[in-house]
Amino acid sequence: MTEFEKAGVRRVERITYRDGEEEFLGLFSTPGGTCPPLVVLFHEYLGMEEHMTDKAMDLIDRGFAVFVADLYGREIRPRNHGEAYPHYRFLKSNPRVMDRRARLGVDQAMACIGSQTHPCMAVLGFSMGGWAALGVARSCPWVRLAVSVYGYLNALTGLDSAPCDLLIIHGLKDRIVPREDLTVFRDLAGRPQGRCELVLYDRAGHGFCNPSLEPDPALGNFYDREYHEKAWQRIVAALEQMRQTNVCNSMLKTNGGNDG
Repeated sequence: MTEFEKAGVRRVERITYRDGEEEFLGLFSTPGGTCPPLVVLFHEYLGMEEHMTDKAMDLIDRGFAVFVADLYGREIRPRNHGEAYPHYRFLKSNPRVMDRRARLGVDQAMACIGSQTHPCMAVLGFSMGGWAALGVARSCPWVRLAVSVYGYLNALTGLDSAPCDLLIIHGLKDRIVPREDLTVFRDLAGRPQGRCELVLYDRAGHGFCNPSLEPDPALGNFYDREYHEKAWQRIVAALEQMRQTNVCNSMLKTNGGNDG
């Protein structure tokens, strides 16, 4: 059981949901209040590690409702890369299954807050979860912000029509997701649907936000505390901007669009 699940001062629920015969186990918590902004968090290659739930706890403390989606399945909790590989490989080879599971996570998150839509929702993912977040952003018109941190990019299409802001954070020493895969985001900078912000860290590799990561120089795979903190600050700033934009839009609707 993670610290997120043990947190007695928060309302944390273990949520079981299904995709046909397959059962998944997500985690949900809300700070309370009327319709808090919602973040759907997608895990990395190794699944629901502690660093993912630590990030969820931080967002809850900042006033966001958080749903940690399960992309592998209730009984699949890898302890190492060897155990995770066949499950990752299955999703990599079946992008429609990945998209369906990611969308299922979003739908379940909204079910947790008792709504079919949400005026202020973000999807956030790391590595494999970044791929899931960007994929689901293409098909969910109520997503306001999609954040990918060193996410897999080469299987993604249709991002030019994603109806939300995009924040892409990447390390240039990443050999798992090479820099040429980032070209699509440079081309999206002027798209009319929303802004696309590309943040690049020269000395960061793949997995730089994961403190439990085992370094692999051949893959450019290593943790970096400095870039982890910088990236997290950037993510929180983008989420706060989403929150403030929603507040301003709500006030405009309440006032009928008048300036006063």
